[in-house]
Amino acid sequence: NTFTGIVTGVGPGTSTITYTLPTGCLATSSVLVNPLPDAYTLTGGGAYCAGTAGIHVGISYASSGVNYTLYNTGSPVSLPTPGSNSGMDFGLQTSPGVYTVVGTNAITGCSSNMTGSVTVSVNPLPVIHNITGGGGYCVGTPGSPLGTDASEVGTNYQLYNGPTAVGPVVAGTGGALSFGSYTATGTYTVLATDATTGCSQWQGSNAIISVTAAP
Repeated sequence: NTFTGIVTGVGPGTSTITYTLPTGCLATSSVLVNPLPDAYTLTGGGAYCAGTAGIHVGISYASSGVNYTLYNTGSPVSLPTPGSNSGMDFGLQTSPGVYTVVGTNAITGCSSNMTGSVTVSVNPLPVIHNITGGGGYCVGTPGSPLGTDASEVGTNYQLYNGPTAVGPVVAGTGGALSFGSYTATGTYTVLATDATTGCSQWQGSNAIISVTAAP
């Protein structure tokens, strides 16, 4: 700017500036314009199930000599991390929000925003309902009925005897569910899985089936 003397860099490199007064007096100075850190693309983000470890956030590449800081909705959530000429992972993130990264040259202090952003969100776990049925049944009868006292539309329910899945997956109806009658002894539990998010939750309590011998 010829009136203020303020120099604005428009590209990296060295420029020579000469300022001349009407009297003919002049002064010459060299100005070094430092480059901004290269912008790389953010990676990771997305939704994770409540109660799990979170989801990774990083950048596709991190240059040596540049320190990178992770931000969530404008607030820093990591210490400046030096790049090593490879991808960078800031680890598992659990706080919902929009994540961005700023790279700062460790020598010049010049900073630039990395390309784009990623969003982290939390999916809730299925609602917990109680298991119904179980108990003893007499040899030669159809067995003991099992079910849940309620269910959610959009959630699938799988019955287990110990670690083994038994019977078909049953879709929630918004009301009580029936898995039918079972004769195998053991401790029965139910795993509910959201059909959209894949988040799972064991249902409350359990049911034990035992066999009563006929007289």
